[in-house]
Amino acid sequence: MRIFTVLVLLFTSTGVLAGEIHAAISGFESSEGQLVAVVFSDARQEGFPTEMKQAVLIQHAKIIDGKSHISLKDLETGTYAIFVFHDKNANGIVDHKWYGPPAESFAYYRDYQVFMGPPDFDEVSFQMGNTKLEIEISLQHF
Repeated sequence: MRIFTVLVLLFTSTGVLAGEIHAAISGFESSEGQLVAVVFSDARQEGFPTEMKQAVLIQHAKIIDGKSHISLKDLETGTYAIFVFHDKNANGIVDHKWYGPPAESFAYYRDYQVFMGPPDFDEVSFQMGNTKLEIEISLQHF
């Protein structure tokens, strides 16, 4: 019983029971459509970043004056990667140009610069603990 009490006090004294990320996303070309944030974990990284059914969390947000904000809550301790995109036509997927690259703006956490195809999960992943992160992400345009 003492161990349980100590653990409850430890977690409640920090005010954070699970990891939380607040992200400010900028670089939108317009306010049409929506922002889509897709979170993958190391346990489900197969298909990153294109297979959204493998994501552990997908969140949508409005775009106002070329900016958007998301709050990703209740993330367990682990390794994650975040992919965001400007879903201009609100169809829930990244549309591509006929010759391959995305037709919609996108970005990865840590502002990974894409040149020839998407990054590997390990190139853009980060460790998440029982903490709160404030991050900024700037969209890339092709």
